[in-house]
Amino acid sequence: PPSNTSDAVPEKFRSNVLLERLEGMQSQDLPVFGVSGCGKTRSVIEMLCLQWGFYFNAAKSDLGSSDLSQLADFIDTKTMEEQGPGQNTAFARNMTLLLFLSRLLVLKYCLRVPDCRQTFSSASWALLQVCPHMFQDVFSGLFSILYDKLEGLTIFESALRPIVRQELLSVRESLAAHAYPNFSSESKLRLVVDEAQVLSDKGSTKFQSSYLETDPRPMLSPVLNGFRGAGSRNELTIIYCGTGLSIRTLHWAMSSGDGIKEYGSNTFPYIEFPGWTSVDSVQAYVDRLKEQLPDDESKGQVDTLIPPAAVEMLHKRLTGRFRPIVTAIEGILETDKWDIAIDKTETMITSWKDRQRRGNLCGELNRLEAKISEHPELFTSCSSIRETLGLFLYRHHLLDASSTVLENDVQLVEAAFGRIKLFG
Repeated sequence: PPSNTSDAVPEKFRSNVLLERLEGMQSQDLPVFGVSGCGKTRSVIEMLCLQWGFYFNAAKSDLGSSDLSQLADFIDTKTMEEQGPGQNTAFARNMTLLLFLSRLLVLKYCLRVPDCRQTFSSASWALLQVCPHMFQDVFSGLFSILYDKLEGLTIFESALRPIVRQELLSVRESLAAHAYPNFSSESKLRLVVDEAQVLSDKGSTKFQSSYLETDPRPMLSPVLNGFRGAGSRNELTIIYCGTGLSIRTLHWAMSSGDGIKEYGSNTFPYIEFPGWTSVDSVQAYVDRLKEQLPDDESKGQVDTLIPPAAVEMLHKRLTGRFRPIVTAIEGILETDKWDIAIDKTETMITSWKDRQRRGNLCGELNRLEAKISEHPELFTSCSSIRETLGLFLYRHHLLDASSTVLENDVQLVEAAFGRIKLFG
C-alpha cells in the first residue's frame, strides 16, 4: 500500500468540499444535502478511503451492508406493538448500539491479523464496507447473530453503551498502535449514514426527542443518537447524507443530540453538496479516464470522442449531476455521437415516462408531493408543488413559449425541486 493513504487519491480528484469542512469542525454531526446524482456517495467513499471510518447505507439493494436496513425492519416490527414513543426510542437506540458493536468487532478482528499494517489500509476497509456482498456480507451476518442472542431480553442502554464504547476505544488504540500514517490518538473516526432519508421518512411520530420528550421524531433521530452514544465529538464524526433529507432534519438535529443548544451558537454545520459546478470538474473526470489508458493513441481517441464542445455541453445541460454526466460520457464512448448521448441522458432524467428512474425530476416531484400530502402538519409553510408548477407552466403559456422549460430556467427548476431541502 502507499506509504500515506492520502497518496491513494490524486489531489485534484479528492472530495475537497467534504474534507475541508471536516477539517477542524467541532460539532459531532454533519448533514450533507444534495440533488440526486450530484456525487455525495462518491465523495463520502473517497473520504473513507483517506480517513478511517464506517459506512452504513439505509437503502435496500444499494451499496454497503444490509445491516442498517435490517435494523430499520427490526425497529418497524417493534413499533407495531404500539408501546409508545419512549419505548420505541429506547429500543431503536439500543439496537443501533448493537449494530455499531458488530461493525467494530469486524474491524477489531481485521486489525489483529498479522502484518495488517502492510496489507490492510483505510481504503481496504472502505472497500470491504462498500462491497460486503463480495464477502457474503459478514457485517449483516454478525449483526443478525447478536440480535438473535439478545432478542426477548431486557437490555438497558446504560449497560450496552459502555461495552460499545470500550470496543470503539479499543479500535482507536489499535489504529494508533499500528502507526498508520492517516491516524493518531488525536484523529477522529468518521461514520457515514448514506441514504439517510429512508430512516427520516419512517415513523415521524413514533419516536421522541432525547432533549424534549413531547417533541416527536422520525426513526433517523434515535438511530443517530445511538451512534452518538458510543463516542464523543473528539472521537467520532457522524455524517448523514441523502437526496431526500429535508430542512426539518436540521431542526431536530439542532434540538436533539449534539446540537447548537450545547454551544449557545446560532449556527449548525451542514453541507449543500455542490456537485460538478464547473467545466473543469467535468474535464478532470475525462482526464482521469484518459490516465487509465495504455497509450497516447487511445488517449487521443477520447479527445476526439469528447471534444471541448462536448465537455461544455455536459456541464451546461447536466449542471452538478455527477451520475448523469458519467452516464452521458459512457454513452458518448459507446455511440461516438456526443450530442445524441447528452440529449438521451437529459431526457432520462426529465421525462415522465422515465419517472421511476433514480434521479428523474418527475419522480422527485411525485415523491415530494406524496411526502407533503402524507405529513401536511410538517409542511404547513410549503406551497403545493402542483400549484407552483401550475404557475410556472401558466407563465410560459402566456409568453407563448415554444418549449415548456426554457434554457435559462433549467437551474431554477433544479434549485426549486431538485434541492430536496427546500421542500422536505
